[in-house]
Amino acid sequence: PYHLKNILFVGSGPFPTSPMAFLRNNPGATVTCMDRSEDACRKAESVRNVFGMPDLIIKNVDGASATDFSEFDCVIVGLVVGAHDEEKQAIVEHFLNHVPAGTLLCFRSATGSGQVIYPSVDMALLSGLNVEVLQGPPHKSFTLILVKR
Repeated sequence: PYHLKNILFVGSGPFPTSPMAFLRNNPGATVTCMDRSEDACRKAESVRNVFGMPDLIIKNVDGASATDFSEFDCVIVGLVVGAHDEEKQAIVEHFLNHVPAGTLLCFRSATGSGQVIYPSVDMALLSGLNVEVLQGPPHKSFTLILVKR
């Protein structure tokens, strides 16, 4: 039901497989990766170049400091950052406060085997929000949480 043309992945890391897959499957879309780690961005640029995806935009920006998301029709935030619930709660609140209501806002978290490597979000942090939880195949190691606003 969503026709997304300008997507932002926040916390995309050094190997931005989801943004690359989205771009490959949606010709004409604009996909931006944002990560606060300069090292992760450098590695992501190398991966982008190896896979021949020059249209993938990579920005070295701390998403928790950014406040203007008006150019995007979807913002996907990786909640595998932050080891503690307080950090994750601050990230959730930041994006709820700064992503425009007309923009699809999604949070991504580790589940199942993904929790071995990444800290996951406690769903209680999202209590009071109208959300839809989607688990992705094949191993259901990540969950996409769509916030309905």
